[in-house]
Amino acid sequence: VWRDHLSATPGDYNHNGVVDAADYTIWRDTFGRTVTTGTGADGNANGTIDNADYGLWKSHFGPALPGAGSDAGRAGAVSEPSNLILLLAAAACLAVIRLRLIGSAAQKLVNLQLSRKPAI
Repeated sequence: VWRDHLSATPGDYNHNGVVDAADYTIWRDTFGRTVTTGTGADGNANGTIDNADYGLWKSHFGPALPGAGSDAGRAGAVSEPSNLILLLAAAACLAVIRLRLIGSAAQKLVNLQLSRKPAI
């Protein structure tokens, strides 16, 4: 078990390759316990789940091991959904403006034709 602990990311108490909230939960639920050195949430390998283990978790919160969902080896960037939403909103605004301009021009043409009709 000690060897597995050394190969994991520091603070990754559930050994899934990511230091996240699940690891904090393990630390919180076992805080104050004495454990076999380096097991569970004993990140500093002193045999006790303590504040130092929380500090280790906190200082490594977020990073992942290469190949465990990280961006290592990523070929190209993918647009975020928010960019697509902004693009669609801009296109919709332009369409509305265009329709209003066309409608306004058509109304002027109708008014012009009506004003030229001879009275009976």
